[in-house]
Formats: sequence, C-alpha cells, structure tokens
Amino acid sequence: MARSQKTSRNFLTVVVGAASLLLVLARPIEGNGATLKGVVVFGELDGLPEAVVEVHGEGASGPTKTDGRGNFTLLFPNRQPGTWVQLSLGKVGLEVVNELQLEIPLPQDGEESPIVLVVCRKGERREMLRRFYWRKIRDVMEESEKERFKQMGGSSPDASARLKLRQDMRQAGVVAEQAVEDLACRNPGEMSRLVRKAMGLFLSGRAEEAICALDEETQHGIRKPAEENRPHGKDADVLLLKGLFLAAVLRLDEAESAYREAAEAFPEDFRAKIAFARCLHARRRIPESVAEYARCLEMAAARGNSPQMGQALFCLGTLHQEENRGKEAEEAFNRALTAYRRLGEEDPAEYHPRVGLVLNSLGSLLRRMKREEEAGAAFGEALKIYRDLAELHPFSYLPHVALTLNRLGFLYRDLGQLDAASRAFEEEANHYRTLASQIPATYLPYLAAASTNLGSLHKERNRLKDALACDQEALRVYRRLASQDPEIYLPYVAVTLNNLAVIHEVEKREREALRLHEETLKVYRELAQRDPDTYLPYAAMVLTGLRDLLREKRRMQQLRTSSEELLQCYRQLVSRNPSTYLPALVETLNSLGHVYREMNLGKNAGKVYEEALRISRERVSKNKGEFAPALAETLRGLGDLRREQKRLGDGLKHYEEALSITRELFSRNPDAYRAGLVTLLNNVGLAHQALSRPDEAASAYDEALQACREWCRQDSDGCRPHLVMTLNNQGILHRDWNRLEEGTKALQEALGAGRVLVGKDSEIYSPVLATTLTNLGILYLGGKRMEEAGAVLKEALEIFREYARKDRRGYGADLERVRGLLKKLDRVRKEEEEKVGGGRQEGSLRDHSRVEAAFSLPWKGIHGVVQALHRQQA
Repeated sequence: MARSQKTSRNFLTVVVGAASLLLVLARPIEGNGATLKGVVVFGELDGLPEAVVEVHGEGASGPTKTDGRGNFTLLFPNRQPGTWVQLSLGKVGLEVVNELQLEIPLPQDGEESPIVLVVCRKGERREMLRRFYWRKIRDVMEESEKERFKQMGGSSPDASARLKLRQDMRQAGVVAEQAVEDLACRNPGEMSRLVRKAMGLFLSGRAEEAICALDEETQHGIRKPAEENRPHGKDADVLLLKGLFLAAVLRLDEAESAYREAAEAFPEDFRAKIAFARCLHARRRIPESVAEYARCLEMAAARGNSPQMGQALFCLGTLHQEENRGKEAEEAFNRALTAYRRLGEEDPAEYHPRVGLVLNSLGSLLRRMKREEEAGAAFGEALKIYRDLAELHPFSYLPHVALTLNRLGFLYRDLGQLDAASRAFEEEANHYRTLASQIPATYLPYLAAASTNLGSLHKERNRLKDALACDQEALRVYRRLASQDPEIYLPYVAVTLNNLAVIHEVEKREREALRLHEETLKVYRELAQRDPDTYLPYAAMVLTGLRDLLREKRRMQQLRTSSEELLQCYRQLVSRNPSTYLPALVETLNSLGHVYREMNLGKNAGKVYEEALRISRERVSKNKGEFAPALAETLRGLGDLRREQKRLGDGLKHYEEALSITRELFSRNPDAYRAGLVTLLNNVGLAHQALSRPDEAASAYDEALQACREWCRQDSDGCRPHLVMTLNNQGILHRDWNRLEEGTKALQEALGAGRVLVGKDSEIYSPVLATTLTNLGILYLGGKRMEEAGAVLKEALEIFREYARKDRRGYGADLERVRGLLKKLDRVRKEEEEKVGGGRQEGSLRDHSRVEAAFSLPWKGIHGVVQALHRQQA
C-alpha cells in the first residue's frame, strides 16, 4: 500500500501510540499521611523505564530514587490525601517533559488514576512535549469518539452519522495540531493558577471537569486587558484552552465559539487570532479563514515579528495547498521559508526544524505540480537539516528523517528511479525499527507502513522474494498491534494478508494463496459485522479475487459457494447505495450464471441471468451508456444457456441482440469492445451452424475472422486467442459441409497460432492447442489421412491426460473423447487392412461414417479460449 496509514493516531505530527505502562499506585497510610507511588519513563509515555532518577516531594519524609523498572515511592507523613504537593526530579543530563504534572493532589487510595512522569535529554524537551500533549489530546478524542459511536447506535449507526463523526475527528485533529505547537512553547510558570489546574485535570483524563473549571471563570466574564492591570494573555489562555478542550471532546461548534470569543475579546493577541483562523480552517470555512490569516500577517508585519509571520504564512500555505491553489501555496511557503531561514541564522536549534517542516510541505506541493526536480531539491535539503539535527538529538529528529525519506522514496518512484526509491524506503524502515525497539506502541505502526511500501516497490520490480519478506514483517507487526487495538489495526491485517495472497498466487503457490484469501475474507466478514458501509465492499473485493482463483483452478463447488456469498454482499450494498453497486451486482449475477452453467445447473443459471437481464434493461432505459455492456454480457450468457438447452432459436435471438449492442459499443470504442464483438460473431455463427444454416454461419465467421486480422495488425498477442477460436469454428463448418481443403487450411492456421500461444504461456493455452489438434484429427479422419490423424490425436491425448490428472472434471470428457477417436482410428485401420486382404469395403465405410457422426465437434473453445484469455488478463 502507498503510505496511507489510516491509524487514528496519525495526523501531521509524530504521534505517541496507545499502550499501558506501569501504573502509579497510591494508598493512605494509617493515621495521618499518604503514600505516592509512580514510575519515570524516558522520552514518551510508552518509553522505557528510567532508573536512578532522584525524586523529591514537598512535605515528603525524604527523597527517593527510581529502581531498575523506573518505580518510586514517596511518603507524606504530615499530608492528607487530596492535598496538592509539588514534585521534582533530578538526574544529570535529563529534564522533565510533563512538568505540569509535577504539581498534583495526593490521591485518596490506590484505585485513583496514577501518575507517569516523563524525562528526556536536555535540548529535546520541546519535541517530547509536543508528543506528550498530542498523545493526551488524542486519548480524549478517541474516548469521545467511542462515546459518540455508542450514542449513534453501536454496531450499525446511520451512514451519515458515521461520516459526520469522522469529519469531526479530522477537524478536532487539525485544531489540536495548532494548540500542541502553542502549548509546547509555553512555560508552566507563564500560566495562571486556573489554567494549570485545568490542564492538570485534562491531562489526567478528566476533560469535562477541566471544561467546567474554565466555564466557571468565563461565566464571570473575561476582562479585556485595559480593564485589569495584568498581561492579557492569561485571560486569553482561558478561552483558548476551553476551545481546545471542547474540540477534543468533539463539541466543535462550541469550540469555534470559544475561539471566536477569544479573537474578538483580544484583537491584538496573535495567539488568539491564529488559533481562531486555524479553527476556521479546520472547519472548512475557507474565505473566513483566509481573511483571518491575512489579519494575522498584518499584525505580525506591523510588529516586525518574524516568527509570527512565518507561522501565519505556513498555515496559509497549507490551506492553499489543500484547496489546490498551487501558485498561492508556493508563494506562502517560500515567504515562510525566507523568514525561518533568517531566524535560523541566529538560532538554528529553534528555527532549523521549522525550515525542514516548510521544505517538506513545499516539496509535496511541487511534486503534486509535477515539478519533480524542484521537489527533490526541497526534500533533499530538508533531509540534510534533519540528519544534522538527529546527530545531536536522535530521539527528537529521527522520526523526521524517516518521514522525509518516505517522501523522497515516493518521488523517486514517480520518476522511475526505483533503486533510489528502494534505498530511501529501506533506510526509512531501518530508522523505524530502531525507534520501535525503544517505543514500540508509537513506532510499530510506522514500521509496518514502511515495510508495506517497500514490499510494494519490490513487487513493481518483480522482486517477489523481497516483497514477501517485507509483507511478512508488516503482517507480524499488524497482528501484534491488532491484538491490543483490533478496531484500528484489523483492517491493516486484512490488507497485508491480501498482499501476501497475491504474491503466492503469482508464484503459483495456490494452496497458500487460497488459505490467505480465506483468512482475509474472515477478517473482513468480522469487520463488516461492525461497520458494513466501510468493510462490506472490501469483503466483496476479496470474494471477487477468491472467485477468480477458484475458477482458474476449477474448484467448482467452492467457486459456487464464494460466488453466491459475493452475490449476497452486493445485494446488501445495493440496498444501501444502488447507483454505486448495481453494475457490480449485474456482473456478479452474470458470473454466477456462468458457474451454474458449467455445473449443469441450467435452472439456477436461468434465474440469475433473467434477474441480470431485468436490471440491465431497466438501467439501460435510464442510462444506456453505463449498462449497455452489462446487458450485452447477460444476453450472451442467456444465449449460451439456451443453446445448451437445445433452444436454438431463443439462443440465436439473444446472441443477435447482444451483437447489435456490441456493434454500437465497438463503433464508439473499438479497442474496448473488439474482443466482445469477435466472440459474439462466433456465437451467432455457432447458433446458425446448429440450425443448419451454413451460409449465415459462414458469414458470421468471415466477419469475425476479418475483425481478428485487423486486430492482429495492431496487437498480435492480444488477438491470437480469438483468432484461434474463429479459425477452429470456421474449420469445423467447412468440415461438416465436406469442404475438407478449406477446413484443413483454417485448422492448420489455428494450430500454428495455438503453438505460438503455448510458447508464451503453456499452462493456459495447452488445452486450447489440444482442442485444435482434436478438431484437426477429426478432419484428417474424414479425409482418410490416417497417419496424420493419429499423430495429432496422440499429441492431443498427452496434453489432455496431463490436465485431467489435475482436473478430472474439467478435462476428463476431453480425454475420453480423444481416446475414443484413437480407438475408432485403430478399428478403421484394421478394417483397411482387412479390405486389402479381401474384406468388405462397404462395411468399413459405414463404420468410418459413424466415426464422423459420433465425433463431429462444435468448437468448445468459445468457452475454453475466452476463459483462458480472462485468466491471462487477471
């Protein structure tokens, strides 16, 4: 799969995965006092435990140190549960990430929510704090999503309600991105007591309590800066934080109101204005958002504030990019880049990461605009910046190196530079392996996606062994992730299983391919039970692939079962969305009709063909262009069925109507409908031949042959199977009407073309060659060319014997037919010998005549060759 990692923990920033760590336990001690237990981890909430960190607590009996698992215990002999205390941590070279959570109330008992303290190397706190806030906000969003899902009706909510929920999640994520950037730049000391309290509640998972705490403040009215002698940012903080918390619990209308109130109450506060603009952007209020970004730019320019100008320009460029306004987006990104480059000259640690961020966005824009060379230069510069930063702070910037390599890999792939793309994807995967070894919950999804992308590239290069290894790694990772979070990762398990099934199918490991297809289908069945709108189409897709594989292997009972299940899938999908799925329903009905015919279930075949015919006629009356091909295919299937049922007049009527439709389609698009035209002309010829109308049959075959010869001048490989089919039918017609010379010429040409087909794909076309040999052998018998008849029939016998060993049902009748012909040939030879020795000539001729009557074959290859062609295309 291209990099479309759909995990709900993946927006633009590097995201912390959801996994439980060692919990903090707290309990009251006898009498007065309390005990606090916790754990210190490195980097992120899912990071490895950090040992030998000194932990102090205000009012504690003394400091302590974390053990090898990062655990610590503090005793507070003179403090009661509920009392707020201040903690501090100390270890050389480290600093605390979630500093806001160092001020906490002592818990009532061990059942209360614990505390996990995160530390990082000095110089990396900003990036780690972004990830920490993002994780906490995502946790609240996901809990809110689950709650809304329950309110919507659980396993089968209304489709429009689900769409609205997904839209709200996307919008909340965009709002949160801006807030995370702002929060990561703030020092807790700059925040008011109320803001710190509300943040503490939110970070401990008590989002609604945090909103209530802020509501109490805003109900008293927000004072504008002139009304109180204090920094106006602290009042703005209340509204901005309220907007963020409301967005996180998916109350988007209220969030927008809070941001609007902040922007109006504090018109000179850049943070309030940019946050409001970003909220409008997230909610797709594009004209308003553009106007607000413009005001932010004016404000920053008037103050000469380059960081604010860079921020506003980057946001504006992102909006233009999303709206496909490439010129405006490029201008905004380049202006932001100029601002950040100048700032980076004085403070590279602060602004070089932002230069890299803008370069990556600019590179993506240029790639979309087909300016690949410039895109490559932007990505290359971003990669160099992030490599340099990762040398100093690998934990912070290796994810950015990997992301940039991913974008470069896809660019190289677009340009056909597959070696360079492979190197980029391989290095990306190696970085994610390193990161996943330290924080698996966060980086395993990225590793799986990188392995999938690399595997896809290997498939393009026909390096299937390497592709198999990549997809197997991805499957192991996704299975592990799905065991913890099936709702998110089961779909990726299914996609990867399907990728593996395709590789095994191409490599002719049919048993393994079938097993994987069936496991994929099992997963999609399970997913479709919960969310049919999303996953039933995937189940149908897998069933279609499984059906085609079973048809190729002629496992007829399994083919029937899978085809019937596929039909039920499309019936459900049509009931939900008829305009989208009716064409697939008709195709499935036709395909199932073909299966029933092969299994000699004519009554069943008639029912599904008639249903397909009714739907197609209704739709053609409303939209002729869309359903005319389906109507022609249905009529052809019905024609085949009626011919097999000896209802030749009905069959011919269906064929001729299908031919009329196909002629019109061919006149508009010859390349798309040439094969169908040739096939139907052969069908019409067969019907006339069976009705003893040789002139009409000859006319149909001649037209088909002329179409084939014109086709061969353009695409000799594509037309050759149809040429073989037509020449066989024409040859048999000549033979049946005792035009042996013309019949021999047609069948010998068919034999030559058949041998070319076998040279290209012997597995598919050897049975076609054997059928041509059989037809030619019968013709030679009629012309008393016994030696030549014996040679071609023996060659046909060897081919059918090999195929009948694998598929008795499919080729057993052919094998017995050829054996019968050879026995008759031996008998005729003996009679000829007796004739030479004085036997009765009249008897031998009568016996030979019976050979012709018994084994005069209509060309069965209309089914055989065209089905072989379908297998080749698949």
